[in-house]
Amino acid sequence: MFEDLDLSKVKELQPLPSGIYILRLMEATLKKSQANKDKLSWKAQVLEPVEIVETNPNFWFDTSLVPEALFHLKALVIACGKLKEGPGLDPSDLYGCEVGVEVTLGEYQGTPRNQVTKFFKVGERSPVIIGPMPISPPA
Repeated sequence: MFEDLDLSKVKELQPLPSGIYILRLMEATLKKSQANKDKLSWKAQVLEPVEIVETNPNFWFDTSLVPEALFHLKALVIACGKLKEGPGLDPSDLYGCEVGVEVTLGEYQGTPRNQVTKFFKVGERSPVIIGPMPISPPA
């Protein structure tokens, strides 16, 4: 059925090293968390630092829609310059937005995982890799 598909040549997805990155928001999907709470799962293109772009061209992160965690989503909207008075948010209004993020590399259930700890406007901080580059497992 998929005679030309060679999965042996597909690169493993690696987490980003801790650092400051510039991303372009590409899409958001409404999903449920493990606790069955609403969240937005974002796909973003990594723009800077350029050393990362080849190995990690895309980055995924979530923003919770739980009322007590909306501060994180609000920070993203502010960093995009899209905060409006009153109710309502269309995530597609943020598509194409370039935003700075502070990313940490930690562990979740024994697996290396990234977490966005801060959003900021592009130009407020310079992109930089703070932590070591992840080592790819042998193919």
